[in-house]
Amino acid sequence: MRHAASRRGPSRQSEIREARDDELKARFTEHFGPGFLNDIPMDKHLSVFKQLRADIGTNRIERVEQLSPEEFAVLLVSERDQSRWRVMMQSRRIDARISGWEWKRWSELAAASSRM
Repeated sequence: MRHAASRRGPSRQSEIREARDDELKARFTEHFGPGFLNDIPMDKHLSVFKQLRADIGTNRIERVEQLSPEEFAVLLVSERDQSRWRVMMQSRRIDARISGWEWKRWSELAAASSRM
């Protein structure tokens, strides 16, 4: 199932890109599930997000796909170099909070699947 990009997502990108650590912590606390927050220290969440921000840069959401009731794939396109990135997110059914995530450059995914 594919979903159109959220109107809320792209409009908040500049806010997230420029957010201070305390603002990011507040967003993470609001949107991440308690298990995800308890299992991984907040400093690690911050460093992972900052790495994602550095890797992708300013971006736009091309599409969101629901892979299962609790898993979504978000395809991002970097404005810097037009590279494509897939961000996988697991979401809790009970409250739709994020319970896990990872990202990969689309070319890495294509290379891995061609080796199979």
